[in-house]
Amino acid sequence: MKRSMIRALVVPLLLVAACSAPAAGGTTPSGTDPAAAAAAEKNLAPYLVKPTTISVDQPLTQRPPTGKKVYWLEGNIQSILPLTGGFKQAAAALGWQLTVLTYDPTDPQGPSSAMAQAVAGKADYIAVSGQTISVLGAALDAAKAAKIPVIELFSTDDVGGAANGIYANIGSAEFSKRSGTLVADFVIGDSGGTGKVLFANVPDFAILRIVGDAVAQDYQRGCAGCRLTTLNISTSDMAAGNAASAIVSRLQADPSIGYVQVAIGDLATGLPEALASAGLGDKVKIVGGVPNKEQMQQLIDGKAAAYSTFGRPEAAWQAVDAMARISVGMDLGAQQHVFLPLWVLTPKTVPNPAQDYAGTAGHEAQFTKLWQVS
Repeated sequence: MKRSMIRALVVPLLLVAACSAPAAGGTTPSGTDPAAAAAAEKNLAPYLVKPTTISVDQPLTQRPPTGKKVYWLEGNIQSILPLTGGFKQAAAALGWQLTVLTYDPTDPQGPSSAMAQAVAGKADYIAVSGQTISVLGAALDAAKAAKIPVIELFSTDDVGGAANGIYANIGSAEFSKRSGTLVADFVIGDSGGTGKVLFANVPDFAILRIVGDAVAQDYQRGCAGCRLTTLNISTSDMAAGNAASAIVSRLQADPSIGYVQVAIGDLATGLPEALASAGLGDKVKIVGGVPNKEQMQQLIDGKAAAYSTFGRPEAAWQAVDAMARISVGMDLGAQQHVFLPLWVLTPKTVPNPAQDYAGTAGHEAQFTKLWQVS
């Protein structure tokens, strides 16, 4: 069984909600829109080049102390799992002890229970992905009371330091919005400014709600001839492998749709096969964000058109970098740990053989150089 299928699901299949949101202008003009396509292609161009430099460049003032205890709260869905390898490598490079606590994202109490365990374990630092202050609740309050800095990844929370317990937010809302809108730019350019798009999203994650809003705005502002339809899928349905069938059903209801844009790669698990079985394999292009190894293979095989990717292991290194700076009393700065290098992949540029994209080439050595460790 694939790791993306969360074991022992207790949440029943939830209703998949769909709503249609026409772009500004209300109708799709005949022909193409060269101006819209050209503008989108210009926005996209810098991100078609493979990144070579990490987004943090300030050396630490001194080598961090060894022996620190890091707790990583690992949500058990495929899009989060690659972060774990990065945390293991980065912690080892500093001589720090890493504890991985895995929780079920379909359980509303899962993230807070894991954080409470980390506080009880006397963590020096805690990292968690895709959650918010409201979800973490009393467990975050306990971490703050114990003066344990929490490093978030891909969250909508503001960084408040000692005031709210959140000391950094790697890949915050601004970064995630950029990732999603780059895929929209690909569609606008690829379609000549007339793309009909089904956007599949998982609004259970607050960060993906923000991405969905940004994607809709990008189409509305940048492509009067495009039309966007949104399909919302629950975390439970995604984890159970029901996303592909829900997407196919929506496409069958509207044969004019020519693109499926998934917010994260988990939503495209089995999608090319489902499209082919429905006779839609040659009619609909798949694009999206945060591809897993399966989606990388889809690009290699020409079964997907584009994915916006970033190194999830590299994101973990950046989270540990924030911890390292705190450990030597450095100011993290307002923007230094917000953005990650982005790369938009196509069948022509995707690395072969398929693998989860680790991030900027040599990012490990770039970080250890900043940390003054070999």
